[in-house]
Amino acid sequence: MADYLTLYERACFLAKKHARLEVAERYLIRKGLLCFGIEHISACGKSMDFINMGDTYDTTIVCEGGEYIVSTWGGWLEDVETEYCEEEGMIQCSHCSKFTPIEEGDNWHDVSCESCGNFVDGTDST
Repeated sequence: MADYLTLYERACFLAKKHARLEVAERYLIRKGLLCFGIEHISACGKSMDFINMGDTYDTTIVCEGGEYIVSTWGGWLEDVETEYCEEEGMIQCSHCSKFTPIEEGDNWHDVSCESCGNFVDGTDST
C-alpha cells in the first residue's frame, strides 16, 4: 500500500481536477481510510471546507477559496487566528477563547479579557 502522504497528495490532485472535495473523499475511502464527511469551518472572517478524518490534527484535504491543499483543519484554524491577532492587535484568551485588544508593549500576561474578565493567560484576575 502506498504511504499516507502519497494517498493524500493523490486525493488532493483529484479534488483540484474535479473542483470537489467529495471526489477526494471517495478516493480516500476506496483506499481504506475512514472519513466522516465534508465539514465547513469559519473563523476571523475566513472559511474553508475539509474532509473530516476524525481528529483536529489528522492530515486531510482542505479547500479555501477554491485552493486545495494537504493540511489539517486545526492547523488552518491556528494560522487564521494568529494572523487575525497580528493584523488587528488582538490576543486570544486562554480561558474563554475570545479575542481582546492588546497594546504594543503590554505584557500579555497582565491583559484582562474583555469577555470573561480573567487574564488572557488563563489565570484568574481576582
